[in-house]
This record gives sequence, structure tokens and C-alpha cells, in this order.
Amino acid sequence: MQSLQVSYNKQLHEIGQTRQKINTILDEIEKTTLTELEDKMTSLKASVNTNVGNCSKLQNELKQFSDTIMTLLIRVKKNSRLLQVRNLWKKIISLKLI
Repeated sequence: MQSLQVSYNKQLHEIGQTRQKINTILDEIEKTTLTELEDKMTSLKASVNTNVGNCSKLQNELKQFSDTIMTLLIRVKKNSRLLQVRNLWKKIISLKLI
């Protein structure tokens, strides 16, 4: 009976040691995983911030470009009207209506 108890205690001790090794390995895996996760999160945040900055810059440039195009269109319309008036005056003069 004593031999059975000794064998039981030995197996119980081995189970405890194995459990401790497993817990140590799991702790290391968790620590490594969390470190990698934090590194990836930091990298993604930096990438997102860069992309947001680039988008804001492009948005501002597009706004300026749009404003420039609108200004040019207004000028073209004004010049077109001036040309129309000038051409009308030429016709009037050529017809000697004045």
C-alpha cells in the first residue's frame, strides 16, 4: 500500500511540474503575442495617420484646383461676352448702323 502511495505522490508531483511548465510556456506565448499585437497596432496607427494626412492634403489641393477652375471658367465667360459684344460692334459698324 505504501508503494502505491509513493507512486501516486510521484505522479502527482510530475503532473504539477508539467502543469507549471505548460503555464510558463503559455505565459511566454501570451507575452510574445501581446508584444507583436502592440507593434502591429502602433504600425497601423502610424499608417492610418499618414493616410489621413495625405487625404487631407489631397482634399485641400483638390479644393484649390476646383476654385482655380471656377475662376478660369468665370474669366472665360466674361471674355466670351466681351468678344460677343466686340463682334456685335464690328457688325454694327460694318452695317453702318451707327
